[in-house]
Amino acid sequence: MKKLILLLLTVVIFFSSCNNNDDDEEVIIKEYILQEANNSGISGSIFFIGSSVYDDIFSIKVHLTGAELEESYTANIHNNSLSNGGDVTYLLGDFYDIENSDLMISSTNFDSLDRLVIENEILDYPGLTTFDGHITIFNNDDPSIVVAEGNIGNNL
Repeated sequence: MKKLILLLLTVVIFFSSCNNNDDDEEVIIKEYILQEANNSGISGSIFFIGSSVYDDIFSIKVHLTGAELEESYTANIHNNSLSNGGDVTYLLGDFYDIENSDLMISSTNFDSLDRLVIENEILDYPGLTTFDGHITIFNNDDPSIVVAEGNIGNNL
């Protein structure tokens, strides 16, 4: 938990130091819960981290607990809610483990040059937080089995 707090604090400091007018900018963090799937023992959180000033600069961070640190995992953004199912629309970055912790993290950053494009539509931070979707996590050894999943955007 201490590592998670340090990571979030680092992100807050990073976003607040990127602007010369620090009084007007705030870091916006939206959290979604990842539930264990298929008795995997893996759960976690998804964080959308944005700026109150720049809609096109944001990050998607996925934190997994209970994952096997020597394994590799993939996170996919899908259309629709978990109950409705949907096609994969975006593949998030690779996971890495935090030393001396049982936490694995995937971090994918977006800006005006590296945009989040889903079905030919560019999503900014507000668009992402209202997206009709869900995220699934797979173990790369058997990508047919979901190990954790959670709704995102307007699917709470």
